[in-house]
Amino acid sequence: MALERRVLAGDDEYAAYRLEGETEIFGRFTINLLDELDIDFDTHEYRINGGDWSIALTADYTGVDIDFPELIALADDELGSLAPIIKDITRQTGIAVNASRVSYIRCGGS
Repeated sequence: MALERRVLAGDDEYAAYRLEGETEIFGRFTINLLDELDIDFDTHEYRINGGDWSIALTADYTGVDIDFPELIALADDELGSLAPIIKDITRQTGIAVNASRVSYIRCGGS
C-alpha cells in the first residue's frame, strides 16, 4: 500500500520500479488452501502437503504402471462462503489461490 501511495503522490522516483517488481514477484506466488501435490517425474515419486515421498511406480507380470494422484479443484458449492473471498483475493492482489484436494481415483484411460 505504501508503495502505491508513493507512486500516486510522485514522492519517490523509484517507487514505480519497486512496485512493478513486487507485483511481478507476488504474481509467481500461489496460496494453497487444502492439499498441495509435488510430483517428481524423473523418479516417479510424489508427496502430499510436504510429507514423505511415495512411489507411483508399480510392476508385476502384466507390466509397469505409473499412477500419480491428481489435484481436483473444489467447486464453488464445496467452498461455500469462501468462494467469493478467494476470487476477491486473487483479483485484488494478483496472487493465485488454489483450493484443491488430492484424488487417487483414476479414469479408465489412465
